Amino acid sequence: MKLPSSSVLVLWLVAAVAHAATINVTSSSGDSNDGSGCTLRDAIQAVNTATPAGQCPAGTGGNVVNTINIQVNSIGFSIADQHSTNAALPAVVAGRLLNLYGMPQVRTSLSVLSTCDLSHVLTPIFTQRLLEVRAGATVNVADVNFSLGCPGAAGGAIANYGTLYLVRSRLSNNSNASPNLIGAPTYFNGGAIYSGPDAQLSVSDATFDSNSGNGAVYVDSDPTTGYASVDRSTFVGNRGGGINNAGALAVTNTTFVNNLGRQIGGGILPFIEFPGGAILSTGFLNLSFASLRNNSIPVISGSSTELDIGANSTAWIKSTLFGTPAGQNTSNCYGGNGASVFWSGVSISDDATCVGGSNLVSTNTGLDANLADNGGSTQTLKLLVDSPAFGVDADCLDSSATPVTIDQRGFNRPLIRCDAGAYEDTIFANGFE
Repeated sequence: MKLPSSSVLVLWLVAAVAHAATINVTSSSGDSNDGSGCTLRDAIQAVNTATPAGQCPAGTGGNVVNTINIQVNSIGFSIADQHSTNAALPAVVAGRLLNLYGMPQVRTSLSVLSTCDLSHVLTPIFTQRLLEVRAGATVNVADVNFSLGCPGAAGGAIANYGTLYLVRSRLSNNSNASPNLIGAPTYFNGGAIYSGPDAQLSVSDATFDSNSGNGAVYVDSDPTTGYASVDRSTFVGNRGGGINNAGALAVTNTTFVNNLGRQIGGGILPFIEFPGGAILSTGFLNLSFASLRNNSIPVISGSSTELDIGANSTAWIKSTLFGTPAGQNTSNCYGGNGASVFWSGVSISDDATCVGGSNLVSTNTGLDANLADNGGSTQTLKLLVDSPAFGVDADCLDSSATPVTIDQRGFNRPLIRCDAGAYEDTIFANGFE
């Protein structure tokens, strides 16, 4: 079962039907019907019920696209909504097609204000996530940031059981893991996003920063009915791993930096890292033109990996850079018993573990050590002038043989001789531009 390109799921919902509703959120209140104007809670409920809610006009029922424009900079929530399962906002219900747009350029910030205190190892205090998409619903989110979700259940910021498109957004500091007195933390699936076994998820131009849980993104375990793609995004400083894939996942033009795998330890036991600081995949994975550096470095003891392909799982990997230096008790690649890994293009790893195809191993990738604003909507790792990644990919196709015409920043790639990794340079190196 080779997966399609991540671009297959990327589409925009357009309000082309004459009678589709557009609702403008004018209030920064996290409450409902409080006289402050149309609130986001009421706007989503107006879409769900196709009737007015609070000071918001009615949404439109049936197979039409409703649009909610959030016209405020930030909204904070202190209690869960009565129309959701432990979420700050009403769950978007089956049969609803919704565009949820924040403020362009600025981006609207949604955050949980109630206290999430996980320092109490016996009775941690959880609050709620921000958004739930139920089975049969389709939601397109753009220019909205999500932070401080803490539900103590799957999906620290968003739980998706339907179809979710997420574009130009940042998910940060969502906490979905609690410590334990004897040192075995509880990690709930998806520190930022949980995507259910029958769900469809497409993420592009997003940043996942400092989330904690079983993967900042968790893709659940039915690859025949569910699918996820991540494109042009950055995962940085997440605890519990960047992505945990138990289903079907395609990742393209994406950067992983300083993510830590799940841990044993922190109580009376020493810290020991589990594999998969950047990606742990026990399902089907397509990984193309990604850049990985300094993921899953152990705190005190043990060993770990940047990319872990689990037992009896399958991965197709093309022209990816694995930049954690050798000798730090962290291997760049690991395949479990019965794992099938198919390499194409030229991947480069600083250690000797990413062996296969035409890969270059025990070779300095020439990735910059630090994320920076190199253009585009997410931070990236640029290639240093002596990098061997310049022009090493002959055909500029991803692992599903789909053309990769731009890099993570949205800058053009050539038709042939692309740079490996998420960053395409314009300088001449290795005889190529």
